[in-house]
Amino acid sequence: MASESGPRSFQLRLFWRRLVPFFRRERRLYGPGVFFELLTLGTAVIYPQLIRIIVDQGIQTGSMQRTNELVLLMVGVLIIASIATYMKSYLLDIAAQRVSMALRKWLFGNLIVQEMGFFDEQSTGELMARLDADVAQLGFTMRQLVPELIHFSLLGSIAAGLMIYTAPLLSGVVLVVGPAIWIGSSILGRFMRRQSARVQERNVKVIQAGLEALAGIQTVRVYHQEQAAVNRYAGASRSLIEAAKRQAKATSLLQSYTNLLSEGAVLLAIWVGAVLISGGNMTAGSLVTFILYAAMVMRSVRNVAHAAAEVMRAQGATQRIFALGERATQMPTGGGHVPDEVEGHVRLEDVHFTYPTRPESAALRGVSLEIPRGEVLAFVGASGSGKSTVAKLIARLYDPDRGRILLDGHDLCELDIAWLREHVTLVPAEATLFACNVADNIRYGRADATDEEVKEAARIAHADEFIDRLPAGYETDVGDSGRLFSSGQRQRIAIARAILRRSRILILDEATAALDAEGEALVKESLRKLPDHPTIVIVSHRLSTILDADRVVLVRDGMMIAEGTHSELLNSSEPYRDLVENQLVSD
Repeated sequence: MASESGPRSFQLRLFWRRLVPFFRRERRLYGPGVFFELLTLGTAVIYPQLIRIIVDQGIQTGSMQRTNELVLLMVGVLIIASIATYMKSYLLDIAAQRVSMALRKWLFGNLIVQEMGFFDEQSTGELMARLDADVAQLGFTMRQLVPELIHFSLLGSIAAGLMIYTAPLLSGVVLVVGPAIWIGSSILGRFMRRQSARVQERNVKVIQAGLEALAGIQTVRVYHQEQAAVNRYAGASRSLIEAAKRQAKATSLLQSYTNLLSEGAVLLAIWVGAVLISGGNMTAGSLVTFILYAAMVMRSVRNVAHAAAEVMRAQGATQRIFALGERATQMPTGGGHVPDEVEGHVRLEDVHFTYPTRPESAALRGVSLEIPRGEVLAFVGASGSGKSTVAKLIARLYDPDRGRILLDGHDLCELDIAWLREHVTLVPAEATLFACNVADNIRYGRADATDEEVKEAARIAHADEFIDRLPAGYETDVGDSGRLFSSGQRQRIAIARAILRRSRILILDEATAALDAEGEALVKESLRKLPDHPTIVIVSHRLSTILDADRVVLVRDGMMIAEGTHSELLNSSEPYRDLVENQLVSD
């Protein structure tokens, strides 16, 4: 028992130490809340004493005047207790809500800056469960269980002292069950903590099953997998219910166990008190007062045992939250060198890279390349050859395992990441739109852009053609993830967003794949005419995308195997000719 209580007490201390900084932020609410809590406790322990005086000095003596005076005094105490209880509950509840919100913002703030490798390894559903279910459970603990634990711990201690003062002999009968209740609740509490962890894990599976099906509803619909999605969700829910049943059994057993012992002890004390009254060794008022104090003690013991067990359950959620919230990102979010100007000259030196989720397969193997300022460079190759990986490394979504990537002679790893993001923009194959209007989606690239600049960027991306036909134009809401638009329309908005950014390096990772041939040609022509003449890196499967590139690089198995213009490669590289011929056949 001792070996387990030590780690458990350490975990509780760690639990409180982690939360104290969040509590301190709301001390203006917690301070008055504690004051009203103490006032509530004071009125609660005075109440039995007034009952004793009413019985002994009023009812037993037959004095209605004294009885009326004391009853009026009790009414005043009850009014004070009601006001104090309301204020205490309101202040502590609001404080706990604000702490929960601060905790959620803190956790989200740390998650959003993690490196891309972290998101490759983590399930979106699991991260949402941490933000939602775990923070909600911890919020419930702070809002209800912690105040309950503190309230009944203090009330039980004060009531026990007054109970002993009122009737020492009877108190021994009641207090003897305290250790038995505490030992039982500790054993059941450990079991509840294990079951709570299982419930949370399976709750993550339920959230993940629902999130994946709804996020991929188009795929579900196309393959007529609605019932399969329902079955998967139902299966995860059944697994959650089974874990919840075991948790409910432990909770119910704890409540039943503590209720039996506490109420049985009070009943035994009443019988002993009756014997003492019949022998003239105790007054009726003292017995009533003792019973009220004993009931307070037993109720406090039950509630403390229950709240403590629930707090132990919340430790699992707390550990998961703080494990994520305290995780140090592998890629710094600030600091580093800030050059006075940027030209847009990129150089890769013997770059090697392996994705964290695929350690057995290298994505790049010793890639070296020079990209002069203002060049339009195209990467081509089969799927999985590594061309998109090069684009992501230039945008510093990942860092190389070996080798260096330099911008104007500066290692990307030594540059300030915020500065770098201003000058290197990547447009991915899957355009991401946010739940706001079209103008704000384009302005996502530069928050201070004027309406005219937004419209000019849309014009260059040839997105204005369909935006002007929308019912509300640029004020049209795009809907969830931009589902109201076609893939090509979403891509044009994403390209407009990148153009508005005015970066020195623009990376298009299959960014025109969703456009038709005419739309692609218009966008390419517009990009070449950008006034700043940025360095443009294109990743593409389509022959039409790379024909006009200044230089084409062929990538295979993570290595550069040929480079030159389209015409040069047709004459000098058999693998390139095969790639072109295969595409022509497929087209």
